[in-house]
Amino acid sequence: MPENNINVQEQQSAPVNKKKGSGALWAAVIAIALGLILLITGYIMYINSDKDKYYKVKDYNEVFDGAKVTELELDLDWGDLIIEKSSDDSIHVDATDVSEHFEAKVSGSRFTMGYDSKKNRAIPFGLVFHPMNYKPVVKLMLPDNEYDRFILDMGAGDAKIASVNCSFLDVNCGAGDVNFSGIECSKAEIDCGAGDLNITGIECSGIIDIDGGAGDITIRDAVAGGMDLDQGVGDFDYTGTMNGNIDADGGVGDITFRLTNPASDFYKGSGKYSLTIDSGVGSENIIYNAGQ
Repeated sequence: MPENNINVQEQQSAPVNKKKGSGALWAAVIAIALGLILLITGYIMYINSDKDKYYKVKDYNEVFDGAKVTELELDLDWGDLIIEKSSDDSIHVDATDVSEHFEAKVSGSRFTMGYDSKKNRAIPFGLVFHPMNYKPVVKLMLPDNEYDRFILDMGAGDAKIASVNCSFLDVNCGAGDVNFSGIECSKAEIDCGAGDLNITGIECSGIIDIDGGAGDITIRDAVAGGMDLDQGVGDFDYTGTMNGNIDADGGVGDITFRLTNPASDFYKGSGKYSLTIDSGVGSENIIYNAGQ
């Protein structure tokens, strides 16, 4: 029988190590409070500013040779992002209603895209917190290459990212929903902000490291070499195969692992891998032989 109160579904269960609370709940509460303060401050700044004088938009359309590009660095302070597979060997950037300081370029083997940090780093809060005609959208189409690094730093906006193959996936989510599909990587680090994170179809030979923010995290059709989770506020749900250790620190919300693995993979002392969950506020469910 399990050595704790975690809900385990299988005829023969594997013990799960549980650690004492680590203060994740207090950290989450503080983070939410700070977020609300920033939101209110931004709105006040906006309604007392002249947006037409200080914020100008443009459409941006460029094509780059992607044959030698091995690193991608995307820094989008605000606006929605769509990433799809290109039909050729070029990198296509099609953007609407972006800041006049938005730019993209290739330098050697590195492709960068975002806002010129020397000219514009302040987020126009009106785009985020007030109805207006501006709706920044950036569509990026990438060649079907294997990249060394894929770095994404999102600010305020939603992201929909499909078909990325890289050695290192490094994502910093901002305020908005982020959706991944068809991802291949050797290592992944994802820092969530305010919004849901959805991943459908990921093969990661190494550890997936996730820091939860305020929002649900759902991972489907996954194969991972391990999981290091620091949950924030929201439910976490993983479905797939785990070829490594699981270390999950609970926040506020349910934690569910639906594993194709047999329970014996995680037996204490004799299993291939370890499974450790730090209780937060919410239920913890481990399901083995999922889908069988």
